[in-house]
Amino acid sequence: MADKDKKRKRLTPAQLASLEPYEKNMQTAVYSDWTRGIGQTGITVLAQVRDEVTGQKMFVNRSCPFCLLDLVRTVGRWYFEDKAAAAASEAAKPETPAKVSASPAKERKPRKSKKNG
Repeated sequence: MADKDKKRKRLTPAQLASLEPYEKNMQTAVYSDWTRGIGQTGITVLAQVRDEVTGQKMFVNRSCPFCLLDLVRTVGRWYFEDKAAAAASEAAKPETPAKVSASPAKERKPRKSKKNG
C-alpha cells in the first residue's frame, strides 16, 4: 500500500477544504480504527476525492461498514499527510516585508458645512 501512496497525486487546496468538515471522522478512522455519523454527503465527498486522486472510478458499497471505514481511513491518511506538507511548505516560505509607500501625504482641506436656513 505504501508504494501506491508514493505514486498518488497530492490533494489540491480545494480538496483539502472540501474534506475539512469531515476531519474529526477521518481522525477517528485513521488513529482509532472506527468512524460513525459521516452521512451520505460525506461519503460522496470522500469517494469523489479518492477517485480524483487515484484516477480510477471505484464503487462505494454504502451498506458495508468495513468498506466505509476503509474509505474514510484511506482518504484521511492522505488528508493528514498533505495537510502537514502544506503547513510545512507555508512555514518554509520566507516572509516578505510589507512595502511602505514613499509618496508624500496630500494636504486635506476642511469640508464646508451646510447649514439649513
